[in-house]
Amino acid sequence: ALVGFFMYFKGLGILKDVLDDTGVKGVSKLKTAVILGVVAVILGWIPLLGGILAGILLLVAFIFEYIGYGALKQSVSLGMEGRIGAGKLRTSMIILVIASVINLFPMTGVIVGIISMIALWFIFSGWSMILLGMEDEMKKWETSKELLD
Repeated sequence: ALVGFFMYFKGLGILKDVLDDTGVKGVSKLKTAVILGVVAVILGWIPLLGGILAGILLLVAFIFEYIGYGALKQSVSLGMEGRIGAGKLRTSMIILVIASVINLFPMTGVIVGIISMIALWFIFSGWSMILLGMEDEMKKWETSKELLD
């Protein structure tokens, strides 16, 4: 889990360099969520009290992540397709909350698995759309720059 957090954090740092101010604010929120997630994983290794503190930190991280994706949704430098992708990332978070609630009931493992796979599809689709949206915006910028020269 920690390796994934560090890879995500590094990728967000790279993404931050090519975004407008709104996108940078969103990425900053996402990076805060990653840091909280790492601390929560480490605290989770402490029996009882660590698990409680980890749960609280994960809820706070969820809020930061949700706000971060909301800010990315408003970023002009992602283009329309990228903003739709950021919306899909937010949707995946809501789907995973629903899966977590369903998981509280016994004998729902298969249903939770299917719902989680749907959320995973939203995550892959969302990040793909963000990358495509950024590429489109970059092409538009290069084309307009060539016209000005």
